[in-house]
Amino acid sequence: MITPQRILAVEDDHDIADMLSMFLTMHGYEFHHAHNGKTALDITPRILPHAILMDLSLPDMTGYSVMAGLHENPRTSHIPVLFTSKWGSRDKRIIGLALGADDYLTKPFDLKEMLLRVQNSIARAARESFTDLRTGLPAAFTARTALDNARTNPHRAIIEINVANLIPYFEHYGSTASAEVRQMLARLLLDVVNLEGHLSDFVGYLDEDAFVIVTASANAKAITERVTEMFRIKVDKFYPAAAWRNRDRDLAHRPNRDIPRLSLACRVTIGELSPRLMLN
Repeated sequence: MITPQRILAVEDDHDIADMLSMFLTMHGYEFHHAHNGKTALDITPRILPHAILMDLSLPDMTGYSVMAGLHENPRTSHIPVLFTSKWGSRDKRIIGLALGADDYLTKPFDLKEMLLRVQNSIARAARESFTDLRTGLPAAFTARTALDNARTNPHRAIIEINVANLIPYFEHYGSTASAEVRQMLARLLLDVVNLEGHLSDFVGYLDEDAFVIVTASANAKAITERVTEMFRIKVDKFYPAAAWRNRDRDLAHRPNRDIPRLSLACRVTIGELSPRLMLN
């Protein structure tokens, strides 16, 4: 089953949050709610929503401050933010847009208009290669800065993760099944990095079978081992049950002798200081 797109509402008014939850869930989205800025900063890198509806007036900080914190985190800097506020003045809108917000809605807003603006923001982020629509992970353009910074930092490691045998799997089981495998892996990478790394570690999607993690070099081994092991366990459910009934008798562990089993190939590269930085 394809995972729905995720929307996070940062909203201290629970009536508005409940209304958004009902409306967005009815339209096929996965809804998440943060009642203040601190919770938003904690939950956003864990779930990576496709878009954020951000109230400007929060009990602990402004929506501007929350967005600034999200933009400073490599994992969340790509996510479109749509401000919502009872203040509809031209100056407020200009400040929000100038700070990098994707859109600005004045309360009370029309739900159908809000949905269209959210959809447009998500589509724009995908079109400009900031976000991968299927996984919600940062896409290739967003990954470039994180990778460039890591390559010149000996304390950072780049973990390149490729799904081996995804093309024959796609040819046999189809595009929907392949997309579900990618979504499972994206969720798995986030969960493992949240556990073994840091919420600021970068997790990105590069192309059809390649993902990347940027983490502390000290955490690279634990992350790689856990990701590989968990993928090996989880991937079984992406084959028909009958295909694995006699798995123990198949030394190659293949559901079909003509279709090699899906697996992960991981490569770890530790950053190195450039000659110019070493001289300085």
